[in-house]
Amino acid sequence: MRDMDPTSATLLLRLKADGDAREVAWIEFCDRYEPIIAGFARRQGLATNQIPDLVQQIVVGFFAAQPRFLYDPSQGRFRGYLKACVAHEVQRLRTTSATLAKRELEAAIPDESTDQAWDAEWESHQLRAAMERVRASYYSNATYEAFHRVFVCGEPVERVAADLNLSRDSVYQAKTRVLAKLRLELARLAEQMGE
Repeated sequence: MRDMDPTSATLLLRLKADGDAREVAWIEFCDRYEPIIAGFARRQGLATNQIPDLVQQIVVGFFAAQPRFLYDPSQGRFRGYLKACVAHEVQRLRTTSATLAKRELEAAIPDESTDQAWDAEWESHQLRAAMERVRASYYSNATYEAFHRVFVCGEPVERVAADLNLSRDSVYQAKTRVLAKLRLELARLAEQMGE
């Protein structure tokens, strides 16, 4: 994942730049938001073959609207604006889809509400990105491996300690250290993505 600017507002401003700076900003915008859009579409029951089209529609639509788009944080978070755009496009695809019969379409729509699905996908993306960044900072280190095996995989502390030749206390300390780093990274990502 690319390093991100401090806020979405700065990224949105850079989308209006000229030349290479604009191209880099659009790549960053796509890297940042396309996985969230695609994950949300999956949660909303869109067919796998419809998801790339949805993502492209959203990005192309935002690209077309971008010259007129003025981000005003007092009007709400960019996250909410993007969610409204994506939810509208998902609904449009659902109602105009000629590939699914009505009964199949209804069966594909999960009970999860739009807000819940969007928030869950947003948070899931944030957690994956934060875990990736934290893991990179512990490259070839038993500290991260101990954390991952105990906290993520649910392995017993005793087994992890024995496998990694660590004491039980060291495994618990590793878990505490990595969790603290993970919380900091999640806070950074929340700020960077305009929460």
